[in-house]
Amino acid sequence: MTDKKRLTTKFIRADTYRIARAVRFLLERGSIIRLKRLLSRFHPADTADVLEHLDDDEMHEVFNLLDRESAPDVLEEVEDRDQATLAEGLSDEFLASLVEEMASDDATDLIQLLSPERAGRVLDLIEPHDQAELKRLLVFAPQTAGAIMAAEFAAVVEDALVAEAIEAVRGMADELEDIHYVYVVDNEKRLRGVLPLHKLLLSPPGTPVSSIMITDVVTVPPELDQEEVALLAQRYDLERIPVVDTTGTLLGRITVTDIVDVVSEEVEEDLSRLAGIAEEEMGERSVTRISRLRLPWLVVGLGGGLASAFLISRFQTSLEELIILVFFVPVITNMGGNVGIQSSAIAIRGLATGEISASHMLPRLWTELRVGVLNGLATGLLLAVLAGFWQGSRIALVLGLSMLTVHMVATCTGTFVPMLLKRMGFDPALAAGPFITTMNDVFDLFVYLGIASLFMAHWRS
Repeated sequence: MTDKKRLTTKFIRADTYRIARAVRFLLERGSIIRLKRLLSRFHPADTADVLEHLDDDEMHEVFNLLDRESAPDVLEEVEDRDQATLAEGLSDEFLASLVEEMASDDATDLIQLLSPERAGRVLDLIEPHDQAELKRLLVFAPQTAGAIMAAEFAAVVEDALVAEAIEAVRGMADELEDIHYVYVVDNEKRLRGVLPLHKLLLSPPGTPVSSIMITDVVTVPPELDQEEVALLAQRYDLERIPVVDTTGTLLGRITVTDIVDVVSEEVEEDLSRLAGIAEEEMGERSVTRISRLRLPWLVVGLGGGLASAFLISRFQTSLEELIILVFFVPVITNMGGNVGIQSSAIAIRGLATGEISASHMLPRLWTELRVGVLNGLATGLLLAVLAGFWQGSRIALVLGLSMLTVHMVATCTGTFVPMLLKRMGFDPALAAGPFITTMNDVFDLFVYLGIASLFMAHWRS
Protein backbone atom coordinates (compact mmCIF):
# COMPACT_ATOMS: atom_id res chain seq x y z
CA MET A 1 0.00 0.00 0.00
CA THR A 2 1.42 3.37 -0.97
CA ASP A 3 1.80 6.29 1.42
CA LYS A 4 -0.78 8.23 -0.60
CA LYS A 5 -3.38 5.54 -0.08
CA ARG A 6 -2.60 5.37 3.60
CA LEU A 7 -3.26 9.08 4.06
CA THR A 8 -6.87 8.63 2.92
CA THR A 9 -7.81 6.23 5.72
CA LYS A 10 -10.49 7.43 8.14
CA PHE A 11 -10.03 4.99 10.99
CA ILE A 12 -8.88 6.31 14.36
CA ARG A 13 -7.42 4.25 17.20
CA ALA A 14 -10.15 5.28 19.66
CA ASP A 15 -12.70 3.31 17.59
CA THR A 16 -10.90 -0.02 17.87
CA TYR A 17 -13.42 -1.72 20.16
CA ARG A 18 -16.43 -0.42 18.23
CA ILE A 19 -14.96 -1.49 14.89
CA ALA A 20 -14.02 -4.91 16.30
CA ARG A 21 -17.65 -5.41 17.32
CA ALA A 22 -18.79 -4.35 13.86
CA VAL A 23 -16.35 -6.78 12.24
CA ARG A 24 -17.56 -9.59 14.48
CA PHE A 25 -21.18 -8.75 13.64
CA LEU A 26 -20.52 -8.80 9.89
CA LEU A 27 -18.69 -12.12 10.22
CA GLU A 28 -21.61 -13.67 12.06
CA ARG A 29 -24.05 -12.34 9.43
CA GLY A 30 -21.84 -13.60 6.59
CA SER A 31 -21.69 -10.10 5.05
CA ILE A 32 -18.31 -10.71 3.43
CA ILE A 33 -18.56 -7.99 0.76
CA ARG A 34 -19.44 -5.31 3.31
CA LEU A 35 -16.65 -6.54 5.58
CA LYS A 36 -14.09 -6.36 2.77
CA ARG A 37 -15.25 -2.85 1.92
CA LEU A 38 -14.89 -1.84 5.57
CA LEU A 39 -11.39 -3.32 5.87
CA SER A 40 -10.25 -1.58 2.68
CA ARG A 41 -10.72 1.81 4.40
CA PHE A 42 -8.27 1.12 7.20
CA HIS A 43 -4.58 1.79 7.58
CA PRO A 44 -2.71 -1.53 8.07
CA ALA A 45 -1.84 -0.57 11.66
CA ASP A 46 -5.52 0.01 12.42
CA THR A 47 -6.51 -3.27 10.81
CA ALA A 48 -3.88 -4.96 12.99
CA ASP A 49 -5.43 -3.34 16.08
CA VAL A 50 -8.84 -4.72 15.12
CA LEU A 51 -7.42 -8.21 14.56
CA GLU A 52 -5.88 -8.19 18.03
CA HIS A 53 -9.34 -7.66 19.56
CA LEU A 54 -10.77 -10.77 17.88
CA ASP A 55 -10.41 -14.37 18.95
CA ASP A 56 -8.06 -16.62 17.00
CA ASP A 57 -10.67 -18.08 14.64
CA GLU A 58 -12.14 -14.66 13.84
CA MET A 59 -8.67 -13.24 13.35
CA HIS A 60 -7.85 -15.91 10.75
CA GLU A 61 -11.13 -15.34 8.92
CA VAL A 62 -10.65 -11.59 8.70
CA PHE A 63 -7.00 -11.82 7.68
CA ASN A 64 -7.90 -14.17 4.82
CA LEU A 65 -10.31 -11.51 3.52
CA LEU A 66 -7.56 -8.91 3.11
CA ASP A 67 -6.42 -8.12 -0.40
CA ARG A 68 -3.02 -9.36 -1.54
CA GLU A 69 -1.57 -5.85 -1.48
CA SER A 70 -2.39 -4.96 2.13
CA ALA A 71 -1.94 -8.38 3.81
CA PRO A 72 1.88 -8.09 4.18
CA ASP A 73 1.54 -4.56 5.63
CA VAL A 74 -1.03 -5.75 8.16
CA LEU A 75 1.09 -8.75 9.13
CA GLU A 76 4.02 -6.40 9.82
CA GLU A 77 1.90 -4.37 12.25
CA VAL A 78 0.41 -7.26 14.26
CA GLU A 79 1.96 -8.02 17.67
CA ASP A 80 4.28 -11.03 17.90
CA ARG A 81 1.83 -13.35 19.64
CA ASP A 82 -0.93 -12.75 17.11
CA GLN A 83 1.57 -12.77 14.25
CA ALA A 84 2.63 -16.28 15.26
CA THR A 85 -1.02 -17.34 15.54
CA LEU A 86 -1.82 -15.99 12.08
CA ALA A 87 1.26 -17.69 10.59
CA GLU A 88 0.12 -21.05 11.95
CA GLY A 89 -3.08 -20.84 9.89
CA LEU A 90 -1.36 -19.99 6.60
CA SER A 91 0.14 -22.39 4.10
CA ASP A 92 3.92 -22.38 3.65
CA GLU A 93 3.52 -21.07 0.10
CA PHE A 94 1.24 -18.18 1.07
CA LEU A 95 3.38 -17.27 4.07
CA ALA A 96 6.50 -17.25 1.89
CA SER A 97 4.81 -14.92 -0.58
CA LEU A 98 3.92 -12.54 2.26
CA VAL A 99 7.46 -12.65 3.66
CA GLU A 100 8.85 -11.63 0.28
CA GLU A 101 6.69 -8.49 0.34
CA MET A 102 7.66 -7.49 3.88
CA ALA A 103 10.58 -5.30 4.90
CA SER A 104 13.61 -7.46 5.63
CA ASP A 105 13.73 -6.64 9.37
CA ASP A 106 10.01 -7.40 9.82
CA ALA A 107 10.33 -10.55 7.74
CA THR A 108 13.23 -11.67 9.93
CA ASP A 109 11.17 -11.15 13.09
CA LEU A 110 8.36 -13.25 11.62
CA ILE A 111 10.69 -16.09 10.58
CA GLN A 112 12.09 -16.21 14.13
CA LEU A 113 8.58 -16.81 15.50
CA LEU A 114 8.27 -20.02 13.48
CA SER A 115 9.54 -23.42 14.50
CA PRO A 116 13.00 -24.25 13.03
CA GLU A 117 11.46 -26.85 10.71
CA ARG A 118 8.80 -24.54 9.32
CA ALA A 119 11.19 -21.60 9.08
CA GLY A 120 13.42 -23.76 6.88
CA ARG A 121 10.50 -24.75 4.64
CA VAL A 122 9.34 -21.14 4.23
CA LEU A 123 12.86 -19.90 3.48
CA ASP A 124 13.26 -22.57 0.79
CA LEU A 125 10.21 -21.16 -1.01
CA ILE A 126 11.59 -17.61 -1.14
CA GLU A 127 13.58 -16.18 -4.04
CA PRO A 128 17.32 -16.95 -3.68
CA HIS A 129 18.33 -13.29 -3.32
CA ASP A 130 15.74 -12.58 -0.59
CA GLN A 131 16.51 -15.91 1.05
CA ALA A 132 20.21 -15.09 1.32
CA GLU A 133 19.37 -11.66 2.76
CA LEU A 134 17.09 -13.11 5.42
CA LYS A 135 19.58 -15.82 6.40
CA ARG A 136 22.22 -13.13 6.85
CA LEU A 137 19.91 -11.20 9.20
CA LEU A 138 18.84 -14.28 11.14
CA VAL A 139 22.35 -14.80 12.53
CA PHE A 140 22.14 -11.67 14.68
CA ALA A 141 20.99 -12.00 18.28
CA PRO A 142 17.52 -10.63 19.13
CA GLN A 143 17.31 -7.03 20.41
CA THR A 144 20.56 -5.99 18.74
CA ALA A 145 21.24 -3.47 15.98
CA GLY A 146 21.65 -6.32 13.50
CA ALA A 147 18.28 -7.79 14.42
CA ILE A 148 16.34 -4.54 13.93
CA MET A 149 18.15 -3.20 10.85
CA ALA A 150 16.70 -3.32 7.34
CA ALA A 151 18.95 -4.76 4.66
CA GLU A 152 17.37 -2.52 1.98
CA PHE A 153 19.15 0.79 1.48
CA ALA A 154 20.18 3.16 -1.31
CA ALA A 155 23.91 3.15 -1.94
CA VAL A 156 26.19 4.51 -4.69
CA VAL A 157 29.94 4.22 -5.21
CA GLU A 158 32.10 7.16 -4.19
CA ASP A 159 33.50 7.80 -7.67
CA ALA A 160 30.02 8.27 -9.21
CA LEU A 161 28.77 11.62 -10.46
CA VAL A 162 25.54 13.18 -9.19
CA ALA A 163 23.69 12.34 -12.43
CA GLU A 164 24.77 8.69 -12.18
CA ALA A 165 23.79 8.55 -8.51
CA ILE A 166 20.32 9.95 -9.23
CA GLU A 167 19.80 7.38 -11.95
CA ALA A 168 20.90 4.61 -9.58
CA VAL A 169 18.50 5.80 -6.90
CA ARG A 170 15.65 5.80 -9.42
CA GLY A 171 16.39 2.17 -10.09
CA MET A 172 15.98 1.40 -6.38
CA ALA A 173 12.62 3.17 -6.03
CA ASP A 174 10.57 -0.02 -6.40
CA GLU A 175 12.60 -1.77 -3.71
CA LEU A 176 12.60 0.98 -1.09
CA GLU A 177 9.51 2.59 0.47
CA ASP A 178 11.41 5.67 1.61
CA ILE A 179 14.71 7.17 0.54
CA HIS A 180 15.92 10.04 2.68
CA TYR A 181 19.63 9.33 2.58
CA VAL A 182 21.93 7.79 0.00
CA TYR A 183 24.92 5.94 1.40
CA VAL A 184 28.26 6.31 -0.36
CA VAL A 185 30.47 3.23 -0.42
CA ASP A 186 33.73 2.15 -2.04
CA ASN A 187 34.13 -0.80 -4.38
CA GLU A 188 34.35 -3.15 -1.37
CA LYS A 189 31.02 -1.82 -0.02
CA ARG A 190 32.73 -0.07 2.88
CA LEU A 191 30.86 3.01 4.06
CA ARG A 192 32.57 6.28 3.09
CA GLY A 193 29.86 8.83 3.70
CA VAL A 194 26.20 9.72 3.54
CA LEU A 195 24.31 12.07 1.25
CA PRO A 196 20.88 13.56 2.07
CA LEU A 197 18.56 13.08 -0.89
CA HIS A 198 17.74 16.77 -1.20
CA LYS A 199 21.44 17.61 -1.43
CA LEU A 200 21.90 15.03 -4.17
CA LEU A 201 18.97 16.40 -6.19
CA LEU A 202 20.08 20.04 -5.86
CA SER A 203 23.71 19.49 -6.86
CA PRO A 204 24.94 19.96 -10.45
CA PRO A 205 24.81 16.70 -12.48
CA GLY A 206 28.56 16.61 -13.10
CA THR A 207 29.55 16.97 -9.44
CA PRO A 208 31.40 13.97 -7.94
CA VAL A 209 29.43 12.40 -5.12
CA SER A 210 32.56 12.21 -2.97
CA SER A 211 32.89 16.00 -2.96
CA ILE A 212 29.43 16.67 -1.47
CA MET A 213 28.93 13.68 0.84
CA ILE A 214 28.99 13.95 4.64
CA THR A 215 31.92 11.97 6.00
CA ASP A 216 31.24 12.44 9.71
CA VAL A 217 28.75 9.58 10.04
CA VAL A 218 27.52 7.96 13.26
CA THR A 219 27.48 4.18 12.77
CA VAL A 220 26.75 1.22 15.01
CA PRO A 221 28.02 -2.39 14.99
CA PRO A 222 25.43 -5.15 14.46
CA GLU A 223 25.95 -6.61 17.94
CA LEU A 224 25.13 -3.36 19.80
CA ASP A 225 22.07 -3.60 22.08
CA GLN A 226 18.97 -1.99 20.59
CA GLU A 227 18.54 0.21 23.68
CA GLU A 228 21.99 1.70 23.08
CA VAL A 229 21.01 2.35 19.47
CA ALA A 230 17.93 4.27 20.62
CA LEU A 231 20.04 6.34 23.03
CA LEU A 232 22.45 7.24 20.20
CA ALA A 233 19.57 8.30 17.98
CA GLN A 234 18.19 10.47 20.77
CA ARG A 235 21.56 12.01 21.62
CA TYR A 236 22.47 12.96 18.05
CA ASP A 237 18.93 13.49 16.64
CA LEU A 238 19.39 10.76 14.04
CA GLU A 239 16.63 9.64 11.71
CA ARG A 240 18.69 6.88 10.11
CA ILE A 241 21.65 4.94 11.50
CA PRO A 242 23.87 2.80 9.25
CA VAL A 243 25.04 -0.54 10.59
CA VAL A 244 28.60 -1.57 9.71
CA ASP A 245 30.79 -4.54 10.59
CA THR A 246 34.38 -4.46 11.89
CA THR A 247 35.74 -3.81 8.39
CA GLY A 248 33.40 -0.86 7.82
CA THR A 249 31.22 -2.75 5.34
CA LEU A 250 27.69 -1.38 5.20
CA LEU A 251 25.24 -4.08 6.33
CA GLY A 252 21.97 -2.19 6.63
CA ARG A 253 20.21 0.78 8.14
CA ILE A 254 18.07 1.41 11.19
CA THR A 255 15.20 3.83 10.57
CA VAL A 256 13.40 6.17 12.93
CA THR A 257 10.37 3.84 12.90
CA ASP A 258 12.60 1.02 14.16
CA ILE A 259 13.92 3.32 16.90
CA VAL A 260 10.39 4.30 17.95
CA ASP A 261 9.48 0.60 18.13
CA VAL A 262 12.54 -0.06 20.29
CA VAL A 263 11.68 2.78 22.67
CA SER A 264 8.08 1.56 22.92
CA GLU A 265 9.25 -2.00 23.53
CA GLU A 266 11.74 -0.97 26.22
CA VAL A 267 9.14 1.21 27.97
CA GLU A 268 6.61 -1.64 27.98
CA GLU A 269 9.26 -4.00 29.32
CA ASP A 270 10.26 -1.60 32.12
CA LEU A 271 6.65 -0.83 33.03
CA SER A 272 5.95 -4.57 33.23
CA ARG A 273 8.81 -5.06 35.63
CA LEU A 274 7.94 -1.96 37.64
CA ALA A 275 4.49 -3.45 38.13
CA GLY A 276 5.95 -6.84 38.97
CA ILE A 277 4.43 -8.65 36.00
CA ALA A 278 6.02 -10.63 33.19
CA GLU A 279 6.51 -8.92 29.84
CA GLU A 280 4.63 -11.69 28.01
CA GLU A 281 1.46 -10.85 29.94
CA MET A 282 0.85 -7.70 27.86
CA GLY A 283 -0.42 -9.71 24.89
CA GLU A 284 -1.68 -12.74 26.78
CA ARG A 285 -5.37 -13.71 26.70
CA SER A 286 -5.46 -16.86 28.81
CA VAL A 287 -6.61 -16.15 32.38
CA THR A 288 -4.75 -19.15 33.79
CA ARG A 289 -1.52 -18.16 32.05
CA ILE A 290 -1.80 -14.54 33.25
CA SER A 291 -2.30 -15.92 36.75
CA ARG A 292 0.85 -18.05 36.45
CA LEU A 293 2.86 -15.09 35.17
CA ARG A 294 1.85 -12.87 38.10
CA LEU A 295 2.05 -15.48 40.83
CA PRO A 296 5.89 -15.53 41.29
CA TRP A 297 5.95 -11.81 42.10
CA LEU A 298 3.05 -12.21 44.51
CA VAL A 299 4.98 -15.01 46.22
CA VAL A 300 7.91 -12.60 46.56
CA GLY A 301 5.59 -10.11 48.24
CA LEU A 302 4.19 -12.83 50.48
CA GLY A 303 7.71 -13.86 51.47
CA GLY A 304 8.50 -10.27 52.36
CA GLY A 305 5.35 -10.04 54.44
CA LEU A 306 6.29 -13.20 56.33
CA ALA A 307 9.80 -11.83 56.89
CA SER A 308 8.25 -8.63 58.30
CA ALA A 309 5.97 -10.69 60.57
CA PHE A 310 8.95 -12.71 61.83
CA LEU A 311 10.88 -9.51 62.45
CA ILE A 312 8.00 -8.03 64.45
CA SER A 313 7.83 -11.22 66.52
CA ARG A 314 11.47 -10.75 67.52
CA PHE A 315 10.53 -7.41 69.04
CA GLN A 316 7.48 -8.77 70.84
CA THR A 317 8.67 -7.69 74.28
CA SER A 318 9.16 -4.09 73.22
CA LEU A 319 5.77 -3.98 71.53
CA GLU A 320 4.03 -5.45 74.57
CA GLU A 321 5.61 -2.84 76.83
CA LEU A 322 4.72 0.04 74.52
CA ILE A 323 1.79 -0.94 72.28
CA ILE A 324 1.74 2.61 70.91
CA LEU A 325 4.67 1.63 68.65
CA VAL A 326 2.33 -0.54 66.59
CA PHE A 327 0.20 2.48 65.68
CA PHE A 328 3.02 3.99 63.65
CA VAL A 329 4.24 0.87 61.78
CA PRO A 330 2.18 1.75 58.63
CA VAL A 331 3.51 5.32 58.72
CA ILE A 332 7.14 4.18 58.77
CA THR A 333 6.79 1.40 56.16
CA ASN A 334 4.67 3.48 53.77
CA MET A 335 7.07 6.40 53.91
CA GLY A 336 10.07 4.13 53.42
CA GLY A 337 8.39 2.45 50.45
CA ASN A 338 7.56 5.78 48.83
CA VAL A 339 11.08 7.09 49.30
CA GLY A 340 12.57 3.87 47.88
CA ILE A 341 10.32 3.93 44.82
CA GLN A 342 11.20 7.60 44.18
CA SER A 343 14.93 6.91 44.32
CA SER A 344 14.72 3.73 42.26
CA ALA A 345 12.57 5.44 39.60
CA ILE A 346 15.15 8.22 39.22
CA ALA A 347 18.00 5.70 39.11
CA ILE A 348 16.26 3.44 36.57
CA ARG A 349 15.35 6.35 34.31
CA GLY A 350 18.86 7.80 34.52
CA LEU A 351 20.46 4.45 33.70
CA ALA A 352 18.05 3.91 30.80
CA THR A 353 18.71 7.34 29.26
CA GLY A 354 22.44 7.36 29.95
CA GLU A 355 22.23 10.34 32.31
CA ILE A 356 23.51 8.17 35.17
CA SER A 357 26.39 5.71 34.82
CA ALA A 358 26.64 2.52 36.85
CA SER A 359 30.41 3.06 37.04
CA HIS A 360 29.86 6.22 39.11
CA MET A 361 27.94 4.55 41.91
CA LEU A 362 29.54 6.27 44.90
CA PRO A 363 28.94 9.90 43.78
CA ARG A 364 25.28 9.10 43.06
CA LEU A 365 24.87 7.34 46.42
CA TRP A 366 26.39 10.37 48.17
CA THR A 367 23.90 12.64 46.44
CA GLU A 368 20.95 10.44 47.38
CA LEU A 369 22.16 10.13 50.96
CA ARG A 370 22.17 13.90 51.36
CA VAL A 371 18.69 14.11 49.81
CA GLY A 372 17.56 11.43 52.28
CA VAL A 373 18.99 13.41 55.20
CA LEU A 374 17.22 16.63 54.16
CA ASN A 375 13.85 15.00 53.47
CA GLY A 376 14.22 12.79 56.55
CA LEU A 377 14.84 15.80 58.77
CA ALA A 378 11.80 17.58 57.36
CA THR A 379 9.34 14.66 57.58
CA GLY A 380 10.87 13.36 60.81
CA LEU A 381 10.49 16.74 62.50
CA LEU A 382 6.90 17.06 61.30
CA LEU A 383 6.04 13.54 62.51
CA ALA A 384 7.77 14.11 65.85
CA VAL A 385 5.86 17.33 66.49
CA LEU A 386 2.49 15.75 65.68
CA ALA A 387 3.22 12.56 67.62
CA GLY A 388 4.56 14.58 70.54
CA PHE A 389 1.23 16.35 71.01
CA TRP A 390 -0.57 13.01 70.70
CA GLN A 391 1.63 10.49 72.57
CA GLY A 392 4.34 12.43 74.36
CA SER A 393 7.99 13.37 73.88
CA ARG A 394 9.49 9.88 74.16
CA ILE A 395 7.46 8.49 71.25
CA ALA A 396 8.17 11.69 69.30
CA LEU A 397 11.93 11.14 69.69
CA VAL A 398 11.72 7.52 68.53
CA LEU A 399 9.56 8.40 65.52
CA GLY A 400 11.62 11.41 64.44
CA LEU A 401 14.92 9.51 64.56
CA SER A 402 13.35 6.46 62.88
CA MET A 403 11.94 8.58 60.04
CA LEU A 404 15.33 10.20 59.43
CA THR A 405 17.11 6.83 59.38
CA VAL A 406 14.45 5.22 57.16
CA HIS A 407 14.82 8.03 54.62
CA MET A 408 18.58 7.55 54.48
CA VAL A 409 18.32 3.78 54.14
CA ALA A 410 15.50 3.87 51.54
CA THR A 411 17.16 6.48 49.29
CA CYS A 412 20.43 4.56 49.28
CA THR A 413 18.73 1.20 48.71
CA GLY A 414 16.53 2.58 45.92
CA THR A 415 19.61 3.96 44.18
CA PHE A 416 22.16 1.25 44.96
CA VAL A 417 20.16 -1.82 43.90
CA PRO A 418 19.31 -0.67 40.32
CA MET A 419 22.89 0.54 39.76
CA LEU A 420 24.30 -2.72 41.09
CA LEU A 421 22.00 -4.75 38.84
CA LYS A 422 23.02 -2.64 35.84
CA ARG A 423 26.69 -3.13 36.63
CA MET A 424 26.13 -6.89 36.90
CA GLY A 425 24.46 -6.91 33.47
CA PHE A 426 20.83 -7.22 34.61
CA ASP A 427 17.92 -4.94 33.79
CA PRO A 428 17.71 -2.33 36.59
CA ALA A 429 13.90 -2.29 36.28
CA LEU A 430 13.99 -5.61 38.12
CA ALA A 431 14.82 -3.60 41.25
CA ALA A 432 11.48 -1.82 41.33
CA GLY A 433 7.95 -2.99 42.02
CA PRO A 434 7.40 -5.77 44.55
CA PHE A 435 11.12 -6.49 44.95
CA ILE A 436 12.31 -3.12 46.25
CA THR A 437 9.05 -2.43 48.10
CA THR A 438 9.27 -5.71 50.00
CA MET A 439 12.95 -5.21 50.76
CA ASN A 440 12.31 -1.70 52.08
CA ASP A 441 9.45 -2.88 54.30
CA VAL A 442 11.77 -5.36 56.02
CA PHE A 443 14.59 -2.82 56.41
CA ASP A 444 12.25 -0.10 57.64
CA LEU A 445 10.68 -2.32 60.29
CA PHE A 446 14.11 -3.40 61.46
CA VAL A 447 15.26 0.22 61.74
CA TYR A 448 12.09 1.40 63.51
CA LEU A 449 11.78 -1.44 66.00
CA GLY A 450 15.53 -1.54 66.57
CA ILE A 451 15.66 2.15 67.48
CA ALA A 452 12.56 1.79 69.66
CA SER A 453 14.09 -1.17 71.54
CA LEU A 454 17.36 0.69 72.15
CA PHE A 455 15.53 3.71 73.61
CA MET A 456 13.26 1.55 75.74
CA ALA A 457 16.24 -0.35 77.16
CA HIS A 458 17.80 3.03 78.03
CA TRP A 459 14.59 4.31 79.66
CA ARG A 460 14.26 1.13 81.78
CA SER A 461 17.79 1.55 83.07
